[in-house]
Amino acid sequence: MKLRLLPLVLLANVTLFAQTTVENLSMGPGYTNDLYYSLENGVVKTTSRNDWHIAFTKRVVDAAILTNTVEGVNLYVGSTDVADWATFDTTGMNWAALHNSDTEWEQGSFNVGGTTHPDYGWGTYQGSPTNSVLGSKIFVLELPNGAFKKVLIEDMKSNGDFVFKLANLDGSNEVNRTYNKGDYQGNFFYYDVVGDTAFSKEPSPSDWDLVFTKYEGQLGPGVYYGVTGALKNVGSKAAAAKGIDTNMVDWNNHPVKDTIKNIIGYDWKSFAGGWVVADSTSYFAEAKNGDLYKIVFKSWDGASSGNFSFAKTLVSTIGLAENSLEELKVYPNPATDAIKFDVNETLEIEIISFSGQIVKTGTVEINGQLDISALRPGTYIVAARSASTNFVSKLIIQ
Repeated sequence: MKLRLLPLVLLANVTLFAQTTVENLSMGPGYTNDLYYSLENGVVKTTSRNDWHIAFTKRVVDAAILTNTVEGVNLYVGSTDVADWATFDTTGMNWAALHNSDTEWEQGSFNVGGTTHPDYGWGTYQGSPTNSVLGSKIFVLELPNGAFKKVLIEDMKSNGDFVFKLANLDGSNEVNRTYNKGDYQGNFFYYDVVGDTAFSKEPSPSDWDLVFTKYEGQLGPGVYYGVTGALKNVGSKAAAAKGIDTNMVDWNNHPVKDTIKNIIGYDWKSFAGGWVVADSTSYFAEAKNGDLYKIVFKSWDGASSGNFSFAKTLVSTIGLAENSLEELKVYPNPATDAIKFDVNETLEIEIISFSGQIVKTGTVEINGQLDISALRPGTYIVAARSASTNFVSKLIIQ
């Protein structure tokens, strides 16, 4: 009997070839680098973190502007009247530092104080006919070398142009710059105030899922502290499972729907005379191709080396396209003691219960068979992989 493919809604429960790989990674001594990681393909790019001061969003419907706070960049509101630009000084200024949000990429330090559309903190959306965001505040930027600059984000135009100017507090050395979002790669493009250069740092947003980085975590109301961990790519989803044995946790009980950027974050580790990784914390994260992975951190060596490792397990191929699967003929079906496969290739086999648990694995050579005598009667999914093709089918055991 020729078996038909299961519908995609059922494939959401299939765990094809769920092999665990321990990744040995490094952010470098002192956590000096950002590491962009693809759950499907591994490390995509490693970049230095201290070569920029301001980051501008590249996304069309977004007005986020960040500062490199963990590398010593501080931002303050200097004036809420842009007409003060020529005469502005810091006399009587409130020196309360602004911070990037640790939960939303759309909320950078320049966006603090904004409410909702049309108020974006640094500027206000003007509507038709320009559809631009005009700057409404003068900021003071403190650089890691102790220098101060005044900054005015003048405009974010509908064509993607960011228009801004900087100068010393006394007005000297003023520079006026216009950069277009479309000229750069990534979710943000970056600006080095000292070198007066704009550049791309990130891989293409479609190429990575997590960035391991140092960032400011909000530990309490108004309390920020530099932490190191994993942030999700814009719009990707994840879920946390805490207090559950990592070998027993079931992804079906932890829907992957949270889009906040620090759902994985940093608190899967703690310091008690040395770094200790939580032994009952798992994360489920969606890859760019739609596949679902379980992540369990295994080690964290600290700032001396920046080395760490985690176990990565493919738990669901919900994103696997239907046309990438082939029909698999399994016989006998129903079966009792053993099954054979009508293919002329060596197969890696997984038998999965409808609850998503892998109950049997094995390798079957050409004309070979797989012993299933220990399995309970019921309906199962058979997932198989050869050197060239993925297969899936349904199996009834009596």
